[in-house]
Amino acid sequence: MVILPILSTAPILLGISSFAVGAFTPGIVPLVLGRLREMLPHSPTQQKIAWSRATTAFALMQAAAAYAMSFVFAHSNGQYLLLFMLAAVALAIAFVMLMLSPGPKAQR
Repeated sequence: MVILPILSTAPILLGISSFAVGAFTPGIVPLVLGRLREMLPHSPTQQKIAWSRATTAFALMQAAAAYAMSFVFAHSNGQYLLLFMLAAVALAIAFVMLMLSPGPKAQR
């Protein structure tokens, strides 16, 4: 969905892309919480610590990304194409990292 603005600037496609990408932020929260519980299945204390660190890292990275995207936009003559391309690359990197990460350990 994030590549739609690169392919076309039709209003309906931009709307679909915006809706899909906008759903990522609240959707990430339960995914991360579930993954932390998989990684630390028998340790509520460790889960709480990991959740706290994940929340802090998410907030910091979201702020840093906002500043970076503002900088890129300001230096790209008001064009959005580079921003959409950077977002697509970021999603691709996240996908590769997810595929390379080890899965949950088998229950013994």
